[in-house]
Amino acid sequence: MDLQAIVFDLDDTLVVKSRKRQVLFEEVTAVTGVSSLDENAYENAYYEVDGHETRAPIFEAILDENTVSPERVASAYRDAVNDALEPVGDIDHLLDHLTEQVGYQVGVLTDGPAAAQRSKLSHFNWSAYFEEIVVTSELGTHKPDPVTFETICQRLGVPPESVVYVGDKPDTDIAGAAAIGMIPIQVYFDGGPDVHPDAAAAVQRSALVTELPAALRTLSTEQ
Repeated sequence: MDLQAIVFDLDDTLVVKSRKRQVLFEEVTAVTGVSSLDENAYENAYYEVDGHETRAPIFEAILDENTVSPERVASAYRDAVNDALEPVGDIDHLLDHLTEQVGYQVGVLTDGPAAAQRSKLSHFNWSAYFEEIVVTSELGTHKPDPVTFETICQRLGVPPESVVYVGDKPDTDIAGAAAIGMIPIQVYFDGGPDVHPDAAAAVQRSALVTELPAALRTLSTEQ
């Protein structure tokens, strides 16, 4: 295969949260003075409210009081999330290897509010590694909409059949990438979903830094 670019999902692929959402909500209430935040209400509002830039509209929909601005709550939650994020390994080494030593173009395709997702990359100083970053909310949609995968390929200037997509969700990441002709590699982990049949390869999340380069070498030698 003529592999030219590697595109990563972000959440639960390159990073994981060390604390559950309800714990993060408790941290936000302590910082902002908001009386409480309900996880179920947040989940419902997440899919009903337009929070494509920040989570402020989501929090506005679930806050009972007017004493704290939704923007302040959204900012505090973004800070709490970033503080709880942990890379799944030495991602800096992996990205340096792929870009500098192997010469791949590297990008990110991620769902979520734009400010939140871009702040995660900045938090780890990873933005400079990626030639293109596509946050699907900026397109007004989300994975597995084909336009999301097509957009990252177009911006990289590489045909889908030469782009590997690395993600953890079978239906949105793996099936979505395969549907437009990309080469999907599924990241799996204990307690996670089964590997999707469309996956060209599968790598263990805890060993991503070593297993992904090996999988790429295998795929690149296939005819």
